[in-house]
Amino acid sequence: MFKKSAPLKRITPKHGFTLIELLITVLICVVALIAYLSSTASLQRTTEGAYEQIIATQDASRAIEQIRNTANTGIFPGNITSPPSPYQNNAVLPGFANLNGEQVVVSYLNPNADPLDVTATVTWQTNARRQATTSLRTLVTQRA
Repeated sequence: MFKKSAPLKRITPKHGFTLIELLITVLICVVALIAYLSSTASLQRTTEGAYEQIIATQDASRAIEQIRNTANTGIFPGNITSPPSPYQNNAVLPGFANLNGEQVVVSYLNPNADPLDVTATVTWQTNARRQATTSLRTLVTQRA
C-alpha cells in the first residue's frame, strides 16, 4: 500500500557569490577607481602649473636678454630707460602672449644707474583662473 519514499536529499549550498558579496566587490572597485582618477587629475594640474611657471620664467629671461642686446647700442642707460624705448620703467612689453592674459613688465631700481638693476615681472592667468606672478632680477651694463 504505501510505497516507501526515497530518503530526502540534503540541500547543499551552491558554489558562487551572493549578491551582497558582489555589491561589496563593485563598491571597492569604484572607490579605487575614483581615487586613481582624482590623483591623476591632481597630477595633471600640478604639471600644468609647472609648465606655466617655466614659460613665464623663459619670457622674463627673454625680456632681460632683449634689454641686454639693446644696451650694446646707443648711450647707456638712456637708450633703454628713455622714450621711445619699449623698455621704459614699469612699461608693459609688447610681443609676449605665450600664456593666458600674460603681461611682462620691466622695472628699474634706479633708471639712471650703471649697472642697471632690472626686474622683469611676468603676470598671467592660470588654467585654474588664478593670477600668478614670477620675477627675474639682474644687473645689466653696456658690454664693451
